[in-house]
Amino acid sequence: MIVTYNYEAFMMGTITGEQKRVTSQFMSLAVSDWFARWSRLSVEFGLSQALGQSAALISGLIYVRLMPVDQYALYAMSLTSLTFISTGSDLGLTSSLNYFWREGSRDRCGIEPITTAVQRLRWSLLVLASFVSGALLLKATREQNLSMISVVACFGLVVAIVSARLRPTLDIQLMRLEGMQRESYYCEAAGSITRLLVAVAMIVTGITTALFGLAGGLLGSLSMLAAVRGFAGTPRNKLQSVES
Repeated sequence: MIVTYNYEAFMMGTITGEQKRVTSQFMSLAVSDWFARWSRLSVEFGLSQALGQSAALISGLIYVRLMPVDQYALYAMSLTSLTFISTGSDLGLTSSLNYFWREGSRDRCGIEPITTAVQRLRWSLLVLASFVSGALLLKATREQNLSMISVVACFGLVVAIVSARLRPTLDIQLMRLEGMQRESYYCEAAGSITRLLVAVAMIVTGITTALFGLAGGLLGSLSMLAAVRGFAGTPRNKLQSVES
């Protein structure tokens, strides 16, 4: 009986030790996988931000260098309107998708009605912000004695830029919630690179107008839209979705 008891105790100790070893290896692999994944995401995010900021900086330097003073003044006023309308048409609505994703089914199909509602609200805010910005821009035009035709044309491009970005920004947010961070960075990079190419085209063609610079912004938004639609059919791994 003593021998049997000792043998059973020995086997139980062996099994317990084996379980601990397997558990330790599993936890080590899980931590390593988590660290590797988030390290990769951090590097990709840093490279994406560096590319976007560098492209914007180089484009801005090209415009400052080539545009006449009056054209750059018009371009700067247009960028102010662009910032105002972009901010006024969002007001945190895009970020609210994080909450609904976390509280909902964590699936694009489940959150699509909310995305549609957010998009409609953003369109309404876009109209309101465009009206306010347009009124302020007209007032500045009269005070600065600028060409009304040029100002209206630039303002039209500004509204077109924000309109073209409206849906892609929502889709990029959803892509990141689904774990498609790398693809979302590609979409943003497509817009940045396109705007930089248009700035280089200004050097080649010698067209140094504010309209040409804003046209680059519009092409950048359209490139981002095309990239988002290109990734729309990419299979999504729900296990890689990011917890918000």
